[in-house]
Amino acid sequence: GHTYEITDHGFIIDNCYIGEIEKSDHQGNHLPQLNLGHYVVQPGEVMTYTLNTHSFDSRYFGPIKTSQIETRVIPLLTFP
Repeated sequence: GHTYEITDHGFIIDNCYIGEIEKSDHQGNHLPQLNLGHYVVQPGEVMTYTLNTHSFDSRYFGPIKTSQIETRVIPLLTFP
């Protein structure tokens, strides 16, 4: 399976640096923090993430089960 790491320097998936892990949001609210370590995404799980450091994604809550996914989003317009 795919691997991910939570380090002092940020969030890494399959040895590719994704971005920082913020301690708090822009309003000063504490964000959940995963334990530092190296993990394997298990069958039936996915990681949600964007390259935007301010995104509330798997860097804060870990993988989710595919059974939790209720819908699919299809972008209509994207920018480089």
